[in-house]
Parts: sequence; C-alpha cells; structure tokens
Amino acid sequence: MALPGIPVGPLTACARAALLSLAFLLLHTFAMPVAFDGLDRKRPAQWAAVPAVHLGAALLVRLVMLCH
Repeated sequence: MALPGIPVGPLTACARAALLSLAFLLLHTFAMPVAFDGLDRKRPAQWAAVPAVHLGAALLVRLVMLCH
C-alpha cells in the first residue's frame, strides 16, 4: 500500500529498515539505565516497564512489516 507521492522501492525499504534499527538502538540505550535504576531501587513496575515497551516496539515493527 503506497502513499500518493511517496516512491516505493528497495531504497525506501532500506531506509525503513535503517530507521527501525536506529529506533531499537535508542530503545536499548536508554531503557537499560531505567531498568537498572528500577532494580537498584527495588521498583518492580519500573523494571517491568522496560520489557513491556520492548515488546510493544517489536509488535509495532511486526505490524509495519505486515502492512508492507
């Protein structure tokens, strides 16, 4: 499903993959201090939120890949 005016091809697929990789890099970079801080302060909600956000991001990527 292409949007009007936006070309569809291998270049856009590569750009999409690069942006998704960057998003996961940022997610992992900034989520680990949050998780370790939650473990240090013994806050289960804080460290449990990190895998939940990761799962949500993975499901969103899967949804994007299924739509294209």
